[in-house]
Amino acid sequence: MKTIDYRILLGMISLTVISSIILLTNAIQGYASIITSSLFILLPINGIIASYLFLNSDTQNKQRQAHTISNLQQCLIGQQRTIQMLRARIAELEDLARESMLSEELSDLLQASRTIEEVCGVVELVIPQSFPGYSGALYIYDEQDQQAEKKVSWGRYPPHQCVLDVNMALLQTHHEPQQIKRRLSQHYQQQLNTTAGHHICVPMLSQNELVGVLYLHCDKEQVDNTQKQLAITLAEYIGLAISNLSLREKLRDQAIRDPLTNVFNRRYMEETLELELARARRSGNTLGIMMIDLDHFKKINDTLGHSTGDAVLRALGDFLRRHVRSGDIVCRYGGEEFVMIIPSITLTTLLNRAEEIRQGVKTIDMVQRNLGISGLSLSIGIAVFPTHGTHRHMLLSSADAALYNAKDIGRDCVVTAEEITTTHTKVE
Repeated sequence: MKTIDYRILLGMISLTVISSIILLTNAIQGYASIITSSLFILLPINGIIASYLFLNSDTQNKQRQAHTISNLQQCLIGQQRTIQMLRARIAELEDLARESMLSEELSDLLQASRTIEEVCGVVELVIPQSFPGYSGALYIYDEQDQQAEKKVSWGRYPPHQCVLDVNMALLQTHHEPQQIKRRLSQHYQQQLNTTAGHHICVPMLSQNELVGVLYLHCDKEQVDNTQKQLAITLAEYIGLAISNLSLREKLRDQAIRDPLTNVFNRRYMEETLELELARARRSGNTLGIMMIDLDHFKKINDTLGHSTGDAVLRALGDFLRRHVRSGDIVCRYGGEEFVMIIPSITLTTLLNRAEEIRQGVKTIDMVQRNLGISGLSLSIGIAVFPTHGTHRHMLLSSADAALYNAKDIGRDCVVTAEEITTTHTKVE
């Protein structure tokens, strides 16, 4: 387009010059044509002026066009930046929506969980979906052992045992490797030394108390802040659920356990005995009852004091809890009396178990405990469903009668309910 404009301009200039020469030549030939020639001379001059104006106008147009193009380019750049910002915002909103959806799903499943084991199952299901390609594990902190015990793990890199310092500064920065160069959890340090990639280790706190740790690992060297924030958010939900269930279990333990001996209390024994009797009736199995009494306990209280008596009861409770099967139930019936509920056991086996307990309690080193007692002895009465009773009161009454019979014939022995109506033989 520019070439065509220049050719037209040059043609007009050439035509003007030639016209001027011809007109001047004709003017010389006659006076009469001078005026006419003069008029025609103005035409090329005007052409030159017009050509100049055209050229100048074209230059201004080009300048305007260049300015307009520059403005359009700036607008385009601005629009591109706006589009990029909008795309980034959309991606951010999508991440927030995804995080909200995952958090809501996790929250619903955690609220439906009734035990910590169910919480671990929910974590094993949801967290790998929330962090595809990640390895990880869930640790729950044990206050007695002062370490976090691994409950569930997933992925290619199963983490090692996690031992945490409960220092708050460490807990608050444990998911940022660059901020904890010297004080790391044991499994965290081992993972940094043995596996490449990025590690996220988020302590789960409830009211400034450590509940557990959510550990994640991926092959990437860097993880964006969205993933870190999602891990922190989900860890808060998990920690809250574990804390609530732990509190619920503690309250339940306080309601069903004897605070002194830490065995089950009488109320729990009565409820459980009803359930076990109903189960035995349905299955046609037997159910054993063992009524245990600590010999000469009143004398211990009177001579050595109630604090020593409490220590003796705690020692007996610990012993009984260590010498029962997983399905057996040990309860404090009242005072120095204990009851053991033993499902699916014959009378002969129950008698042997009672004898083992009677002999085993003598091995408790009371001297080492500085209680001023040389040893302990037990009187035990046993009864079996349905032989000695078909209901709770009948079965407990039979075992209790056998116990009192054992005390009457000299203590430190085992007596079955069948022996009540016959001769009483001390089992040594």
